[in-house]
Amino acid sequence: MIFSSDQGKRGRGVASTAKSGHPAALSMSRIRQCIVFLALCGALLAGCKGNCRKLSEKLCDCAASTSTKDSCLARAANEDGRITTTPADDTLCSQLLQVCDCHTIDTQQGRVNCGLARQP
Repeated sequence: MIFSSDQGKRGRGVASTAKSGHPAALSMSRIRQCIVFLALCGALLAGCKGNCRKLSEKLCDCAASTSTKDSCLARAANEDGRITTTPADDTLCSQLLQVCDCHTIDTQQGRVNCGLARQP
């Protein structure tokens, strides 16, 4: 069976064509729009995590194994949804985020820097 060019376009599911008349031009434009939209959504969602959640996740990154890290991240997500932080908590976590380091977490000062111990 032979299709005309118009029937062939409908047969492929293309609803309309761009100004260029090429059916793929519309698809590429929509794909670009979707990529930009998803990138913006990702940036906004990443910004929704508070500093204390980010600190918790940073501490999870210090885990020795992948399974321990994964369970730590799940626990951090659950606690973040359960516990409300105050602006003072968020400020403290922001300060700790800047100095917390997995390489020094086995030292007293490293634990203090990550909020796991008090200053001696």
